[in-house]
Amino acid sequence: MRIKTTIVIGVLCMAPLCQAQQPSSAEQYSHIWNSPTAMLLSQKWNWIDDRWVGDDTLYRTFRDKTDQQAARRKITAAAIEQYFHASASHPQNSQSLFRWAYAAYASKQEHLAPHVPYPYAWIFNCVPSPHTYNYDRIRFLISAGEQADPHMKDMARRLFKRDPKDYDVEYQLVGCLEPTRSHQERKEAFTYAEDLTHRYPTRANVYSLLGGVYLKLFVAYSDKEDAEKATNAYNRYLQLAPPNAVWRETAERTIQVLQNYHYK
Repeated sequence: MRIKTTIVIGVLCMAPLCQAQQPSSAEQYSHIWNSPTAMLLSQKWNWIDDRWVGDDTLYRTFRDKTDQQAARRKITAAAIEQYFHASASHPQNSQSLFRWAYAAYASKQEHLAPHVPYPYAWIFNCVPSPHTYNYDRIRFLISAGEQADPHMKDMARRLFKRDPKDYDVEYQLVGCLEPTRSHQERKEAFTYAEDLTHRYPTRANVYSLLGGVYLKLFVAYSDKEDAEKATNAYNRYLQLAPPNAVWRETAERTIQVLQNYHYK
């Protein structure tokens, strides 16, 4: 039981993309985006079936501009603070929330501006949706970054179908899938995870993601082959990850547990 518990912790800890440091408490935002808890809970998943019928032009334009700035490492903490304050001043404005959310997310992915305000997923429940692809994309990425929940896999599939080259969406889609639920979902998880290792062979995170799929299967079925493949994937992650990588220690611990497990 202790070994299984340790492995489950590894599954939870290994998969995410670079996540933002969340504020210590949601309370500092609650007075701005003030909605009753019951309403937030009732709206938790209502967006996953959203239809993209709104005008996406402004959202796409800002995304392209921000992606270019991120590539040049030009996103600043001051700019993100400005977007945050604009959103806080207009808490019902979806464009203001999008600018803050997307700039903060892009910055974190490139390790550009640590310690900036970062939106919680629940804030999106408090703002009217514009029903556009790019708005739901960043909402999904931030929500999955907090917790890759199976409820979001259909939204993830739609987003990925829209853009099959979208690394961020494909990565988080794998985390939302349940490979132990069915043969089809297991096949789907491996298809996407292995596609990422083929397209991005020098990115450490894609190997931790692949290892996580094998690890989930091992936790469910205790198959030695799954443990060996998870170990191989995590070893590849360790080879590519920098010395100060967030998940390095967890990967090393998980490998040790898998190697010491007594198979039947």
